[in-house]
Amino acid sequence: MARSWPVAAMSLCLAAGPAAARAGAPLPDRYQISLPARMELDQGHSGAASLTIAPDPGYAISQTGPLLVALAVSPEPGLELPRRRYHRGQAADRLAAAPRFDLALRAARAGRYRLTVRILFWLCRGRTCRPIRTAREVAVEVRLPGPGGPRGSAPRDPGLLPMPFGWRPSWRVLSRRRRERGETQRGSCRSSLIPSRGSSPEPSGSGVTG
Repeated sequence: MARSWPVAAMSLCLAAGPAAARAGAPLPDRYQISLPARMELDQGHSGAASLTIAPDPGYAISQTGPLLVALAVSPEPGLELPRRRYHRGQAADRLAAAPRFDLALRAARAGRYRLTVRILFWLCRGRTCRPIRTAREVAVEVRLPGPGGPRGSAPRDPGLLPMPFGWRPSWRVLSRRRRERGETQRGSCRSSLIPSRGSSPEPSGSGVTG
């Protein structure tokens, strides 16, 4: 089935009429592409490269014209792409003035890869629109997991068993600690009440004289 976006693009040009951008005229970039230049992933993990297309003030990205993002990776095996083509419907907010895409990646094999991102959209100012075709590259490094697990985790003592999240000591441990704490308190109280040898207890001030 034929793609519908070329027809929409042609209709947009015809609607712009004589105000459409003239082919071959040198025009400055009136947009910003935000994409990381480098990424690091651990083998067996997934990640995403955040791509944002933002027009300059006074300009807008067409809501009716095509917006396509195509991905390619080199070398091919090792870095998997769950989706190779994105359009406005896959943006985080398809109605946003600066659409953002989360380009999904899956690190299958350790190595260094080059992710090529090709972008097509229509940039407008008033009724004047022109197609923008540009490309960016991302250097992706897939690392082998370390001996202690994923990068950033603390080394594990082989003599200790991992405790689950939210673990609390059992009632036996708590009761033993309470007994030890109670015996210490009672012992300190007895030592303060029992007089030392050779000393006689002092009479209390509440006794009756006479």
